[in-house]
Amino acid sequence: MEAALALQHWTSSPEALQDILAGAPERTTALLARFRNWAMGAVPQAQRKASVITEGADVGPVDWLLARGLLVPLDAAHVELPHSVGLALRGGAVINDFTLEPPVPELGWTTAALRRNAALSAISETLRLASELLHSVREHPLATLRSGGVGVREIRRLAEQLRIDQAAVGRLLELCGLAGLIRLDVDSSSWVQPPQLEWLVLPRQEQWLWLVNAWLASERVPSMVGQPLNTAPGTAAGRPASGTTIAALSAGAQRPDAPVVRKRILEILHELTQQASAADGAAPVLDAAAVLQRAEWSQPRMARRFSSLIRGVLAEAEMLGLVGSGALSQLGSAFAEDSPDSALAILGEHLPAALNHVLLQADLTAVAPGYLAPDLTGKLLAMADAEGQGPATIYRFSAESIKRALDDGYDAAGLLVFLRDHSATAVPQPLAYLVEDTASRHGRLRVGQAVSFIQSDDEAALREPAGRTEGSPAWPGQPVPHGCHVILAAA
Repeated sequence: MEAALALQHWTSSPEALQDILAGAPERTTALLARFRNWAMGAVPQAQRKASVITEGADVGPVDWLLARGLLVPLDAAHVELPHSVGLALRGGAVINDFTLEPPVPELGWTTAALRRNAALSAISETLRLASELLHSVREHPLATLRSGGVGVREIRRLAEQLRIDQAAVGRLLELCGLAGLIRLDVDSSSWVQPPQLEWLVLPRQEQWLWLVNAWLASERVPSMVGQPLNTAPGTAAGRPASGTTIAALSAGAQRPDAPVVRKRILEILHELTQQASAADGAAPVLDAAAVLQRAEWSQPRMARRFSSLIRGVLAEAEMLGLVGSGALSQLGSAFAEDSPDSALAILGEHLPAALNHVLLQADLTAVAPGYLAPDLTGKLLAMADAEGQGPATIYRFSAESIKRALDDGYDAAGLLVFLRDHSATAVPQPLAYLVEDTASRHGRLRVGQAVSFIQSDDEAALREPAGRTEGSPAWPGQPVPHGCHVILAAA
């Protein structure tokens, strides 16, 4: 306490601090300017032993400040600027450039109809992708890395299956993970779908509400996936590790302050939307700069937190339909006012119901005329391969996809009954032939007779005759007789 009181007296005025800094090394003033709006900073070896050195000695600004108590170490990698020093640096002002009236950002405009359509489209697409992701995870659980999280190989496989880019897969995995739609099985060290998942049978608006509530309360930030890690072993604090990024479903995407920042960003969007005067049918477009400007004015001490999360939070809010076409949607306004029931009622009124039928075509495809029910989507993916993006997804049937369904326990009659029950058109003859023909050959064994075989413990020697065609010399001077096959086996 005596040291703190002495420091406060020593830096009681801006003039007194300037007299102290008159003998400081070069770059000291520039270093202190970094603490203009934030009292803490990252410094390697912050708890180093520093002592007051005679004037004129070659000493760095950090050592000079630490020796005089103008910077105080918090731990091995961080320092803090004492309150009295910061106050003197700002000329006695608590906050620099503070105004009584909040700044008014320059806003763009969009129509209410465009905002609503964009929000509803984003919600439908997110629900569709979540359903397809759960189907994929149910069929192939996601392996985890030794360091935690899901690796690039699994992300790439999911990107091909869902027909979206890898960054979108990372955000979707995080959203499903924080909502409890997938969980880590500690026995197999893989991410799986929980048994009897209630989310799959809920109405679409309640599925959406489940995701939004989980997102608002979660300490995970989906948009951080793929960003460089702030620190890593062997690197200086605060400096990104080369080639090291945050993996999906890893500990790197954890931010304890995420729920507070999300809620405050929604409130700021709501405030700016209400304050903006516009003609009927127009809605203000609010970008990250406009929201950050208001956040810095209302809560300057949290400015750094907002600046690091604002763009990711807005992208996640747009993914969930809380923001549409850059403007806060009616759903977002309802959550900003802590009225999720109102949001549910609004969505139930405008969100189209999921469809339970497809259009079968003669080219062995099924076209979804809209967003399908999750149960129908899962069964279609078991017997056909999805193509394209958006609501009008095309499912293509092939011998391989029909065989996959037969391996899962279907038979030809069951497949045809399912297709007739869920098709707005009759089952085309080519598709019926494909199902019946594939089923007739499924599981069939062919028994033959081998006249001779070649055995060797040298794999290289076996490769040479393996590529020979029937009737061509398989061994020098020894052609294979027509109608015969050679069985090659390693010893």
